[in-house]
Amino acid sequence: MLRNDFPAQIVFAGESYASVLHAYWALSAVDASDRTRIREAASGREAHDLGGQATRRSEWPDVRLAVMAEILRAKFTQHPDLARVLASTGDARISYTGLSDSPFWRDVRDGRGRNWMGRLLELTRSEIVAQQLLRPENPGALDQEDVLSGESARPRAHRE
Repeated sequence: MLRNDFPAQIVFAGESYASVLHAYWALSAVDASDRTRIREAASGREAHDLGGQATRRSEWPDVRLAVMAEILRAKFTQHPDLARVLASTGDARISYTGLSDSPFWRDVRDGRGRNWMGRLLELTRSEIVAQQLLRPENPGALDQEDVLSGESARPRAHRE
């Protein structure tokens, strides 16, 4: 359920994607026809393969972490059942171990892995927990949009 190829339909940037992998790889592609082909891929694996063949946006290395973080937020805010599963991991370190994923995204035993996917899942989890703790029925609490947009440092005044 936490895997990027898990079939959880998400809407992101005005488009619908069958999984996180579909969104990530489609958004990385320069060409609109490649983005459509990736978005419509039959499986996450196919989306990954098509994305790996497509020409990437020149700025992709600079923005890919931020884009992935936003895609994960979309997945877990649009699927509360999956958010509960993620939140149920408590404060445990998440070690992402996808065999076909780059060591940039996954944890590798020999220390080469950077585990960015695990780190982003932990960040998303903390945002979900913060949202649960700061319910709108509590004066000065934050809206979900505030928590996800980084406005968490400024509590809102009580709304009438």
